[in-house]
Amino acid sequence: MELAIQSAHLASLPRRVPYVTQVAHIGHIPEKTNWIDREFEVMAFSLILSGRGHLYVAGRELEIRAPCVIVEYPPLHFRYGPTPTWQEVYISYPGSCLATFSQMGLVRPDRFTWPIRSMSKCKRLLDELADLLRHLDVPGNADRVDRLAERIISETLLDAEEVVVDAAHRSLLELKGYVEEHYLEELDFDGVARKFGFSPSTFRRVWLKHISESPVRFVNDLRMKQACRLLCETDLPIMEIAESLGYGDPLYFSKKFRKHTGETARDYRRRYLSLTAGR
Repeated sequence: MELAIQSAHLASLPRRVPYVTQVAHIGHIPEKTNWIDREFEVMAFSLILSGRGHLYVAGRELEIRAPCVIVEYPPLHFRYGPTPTWQEVYISYPGSCLATFSQMGLVRPDRFTWPIRSMSKCKRLLDELADLLRHLDVPGNADRVDRLAERIISETLLDAEEVVVDAAHRSLLELKGYVEEHYLEELDFDGVARKFGFSPSTFRRVWLKHISESPVRFVNDLRMKQACRLLCETDLPIMEIAESLGYGDPLYFSKKFRKHTGETARDYRRRYLSLTAGR
């Protein structure tokens, strides 16, 4: 996964609206090879985005398979690392944040790792984080990093805690995560189904049992949500947005967008701009 996240030390940066959990450091290691073997004095959440390895903690041996999150905290001794490499983004906090994270449910003595089920959502949030880290000189951006970092951690856990009914449901969740990561591509759902161990007919039956809309509509909704974000957060021409989402025909994109939102893309952008003008 390509990420533009740069390492940043935030502990010394002033906050305009101090937050209960303030990030101390953020780092990105595209190809980590070394192992960690020490008692932790800080709180840390490591997002393992590719690769695999092992984690040894509290007398347990856990297999680490990306994408997932590892949580480390004092005073436990952690030994973990890749075999042979993995990509990691880590977010660290002062050890004093342990009590707060425990109250929030992000730290539990019986849980040291959880899967990242939606890589597309995680990637969007990490890209937003990368943009903030590039502009830490802007007043308030350190505060925004604090809140976004907590959201990234919380979102991965909320998705991971979806109740898995059976093995087919587990495979479906993995397939759904694949679709969320590749929704801008032309997806052959029969081929994707086979990739995750489903026949085309079984895939559609299991999908509709657990997800309230068809695979095609699910992808279209993801594209429309991205279109809304691009209309509000960028000044890209509507035709360029349509092309970036895989719609070669701007008229077809306009028709799909209006059906999804009830208004044209131009009106949607204009309304957003009018709501935010002068703020």
